[in-house]
Amino acid sequence: MIGVSYALYGLNLLVNRPIPGLALRQVDIAPGVVVHWGEHPGWLGEVPAGTATLTYTSPLPNGWGKPVLQMWQIAGGAGSTYHLRFLPGHDFWVKRDGTELWADWPPQADPALVIVQLLGPVMGFLQRLRGVLALHAGAVAVQGRAVAIAGQRGAGKSTLTVALAQMGCPVISDDVAALAEADGRFLLQPGYAGLRLWPDAAAGLTQEQGAMPPLFAGTEKLYCDLERYGLSFQSHPLSLAAIYLLDGESEPGAGGPVISELSRRDSLLALLSHTRERELLDRQMRIKEFDQLARLTQGVPVRRLCRPAGLAAVPAAAEALLADAARL
Repeated sequence: MIGVSYALYGLNLLVNRPIPGLALRQVDIAPGVVVHWGEHPGWLGEVPAGTATLTYTSPLPNGWGKPVLQMWQIAGGAGSTYHLRFLPGHDFWVKRDGTELWADWPPQADPALVIVQLLGPVMGFLQRLRGVLALHAGAVAVQGRAVAIAGQRGAGKSTLTVALAQMGCPVISDDVAALAEADGRFLLQPGYAGLRLWPDAAAGLTQEQGAMPPLFAGTEKLYCDLERYGLSFQSHPLSLAAIYLLDGESEPGAGGPVISELSRRDSLLALLSHTRERELLDRQMRIKEFDQLARLTQGVPVRRLCRPAGLAAVPAAAEALLADAARL
């Protein structure tokens, strides 16, 4: 297949056509994953009826009462393959060994939304198939090492990440923190040179550089191209130094952000709720995930970061994180 090669989360993607809109790095090395963009598997029509088994249905219905995500496992064709269908009818097929994927969507679909699904849940699941631990977290470089920032949806991961980037910390990844284990260390793999921000978090950047485009049609989130807004991107993997969990507001009277260290047991339990696409994993993959997290928490400190509510408290939280990370 003649196409373009991209580097993403430690993988080399060979894509049949350019993927527009996001700052993916082009590379000229052998691919690890073949991507068929805008195509469905050619062997799909040869798969006998009844060979696709529904393995997951999202419990969160939308306004039409349909699941946001469903997944089937298909036996046959080119081997065992997973079929992921996102609303509104965006289809991805991922080979069981994580070496090939297809993406197809209806003509009226917004390609930007398809790209968001590819770079987030689809790539997160593909990493898990390949045995790579992936956290739902962003990451920046601090003094030559990686610091991951995790938290529940809406906790402010990207807001804190952009604040650290404005303080000179290169961004490594946003939303997917892929951790490759090697020689007793966990190397955090670079994502793409962009951040997904809420409008209030983007306001400080857009005053000087102009409005950011929406991530996709119909969403409030904006896409921040790091280069355009004068922010740095870390294009090489770094050893993971620490993980910070954004865990609510600090107590009244605390006077600012509060950082505390979690025990290894509490770290392990906390990180179990921050791994990517965990609901899609089978039993064997979950066992492997637990073992990986056990090794991770043995050597990497996990810290709880609580801060006062509001954007005004973010710079102080970023400064506290940098000071704490410098002591590790």
